[in-house]
Amino acid sequence: MATADHRLVEVFPPGEFLREEIEARGWLQADFAAVVGKDAKTVSDIISGKRSITPDMAILIGEALGTGAAVWLNLENDYRLHKAVLARPSEGAVSRKAKLYEKYPIREMAKRGWLTALKDVDKLEAELGQVISLPEFPYAARQTKDESKESLRIAWLNRAFNIAKKLPADPYSEIKLERALNDLKSILSEPSEILQIPRILGKAGIRFLLLEQLPTSKIDGVCFWLDNNNPVVALSTRLDRIDSFWFTLIHELQHVKHRHGQDSAMLDEDIVESSGGLSDEERLADEGAAEFLVPREEIENFVARIAPLFSATRIKGFAQQIGVHPGIVVGQLQHMGAIQFSQHRQMLVKVRSIVTSTSPHDGWGMVA
Repeated sequence: MATADHRLVEVFPPGEFLREEIEARGWLQADFAAVVGKDAKTVSDIISGKRSITPDMAILIGEALGTGAAVWLNLENDYRLHKAVLARPSEGAVSRKAKLYEKYPIREMAKRGWLTALKDVDKLEAELGQVISLPEFPYAARQTKDESKESLRIAWLNRAFNIAKKLPADPYSEIKLERALNDLKSILSEPSEILQIPRILGKAGIRFLLLEQLPTSKIDGVCFWLDNNNPVVALSTRLDRIDSFWFTLIHELQHVKHRHGQDSAMLDEDIVESSGGLSDEERLADEGAAEFLVPREEIENFVARIAPLFSATRIKGFAQQIGVHPGIVVGQLQHMGAIQFSQHRQMLVKVRSIVTSTSPHDGWGMVA
């Protein structure tokens, strides 16, 4: 097989070798044609390269010259391959494209409208360079890095970065963030009020967007900074339920509050399902989000009083008492292990359609 390190430098038409063999035997082309039972023009066309040597013809030539058929088929195949390589407009285009497909989820990115030039590798590389404009974009994953998901993370993060650059926001300050958190606290009980989130965060100087995760990735959200004064929060709403949405949002805002993600984007995966192996930054964000949504003392007292009789009525009463949606309480109880993940799932209402109605978003059939 010819590879990048082993190429056919020069290959002659098999007809030239056939002519030499005929002449070596003192035959005329007409003599050879009579031996193999073909007309003189067929033999002439093979010798001049106008006609290919077919498997049947290779058998006849091999019998006539005592060489076997494989010799002539190999000569023919090498010659045709050599001509095809010389005719290629861009040598190595397939291998270049293969490397791109190995490294990035090209098909999914095209499906999402991020890429359009798939046929021409030069155009594809140029377009990918625009989409993945930050090849060294630093980030810190929530869990141990899974190398098989690396390209998914890079593509998703870069897409979030490129969208965020185009979003307007007021100047950021810690004081504005505290006001925003107070405003968010006041809308925890009603799902329809979630549509106010982009306005609340924008006033605080935080760019907010939704970006659908790429298949097989488990990215929930990210906090990063365009510069030291321009924070960005992007969510995937991978788990479309109210407890996951609010916990992920407040978790990322805790990163903003503590200025995490300025040196490397704080990328969070499996944020609801897992809590093992956390960094100090992630643990701080988790604890801050949980305390913001359902204060530890409140929920521990509730569990001590009610367990194991967590009826829907009691959960709703507790949620109303602390001013949050019952689904948020259910999520916390599930995470604590106080109830099974199969219990009270009817309270885990979907919110993606609400938040996408007012938020910049990319995915779910739409391109930002």
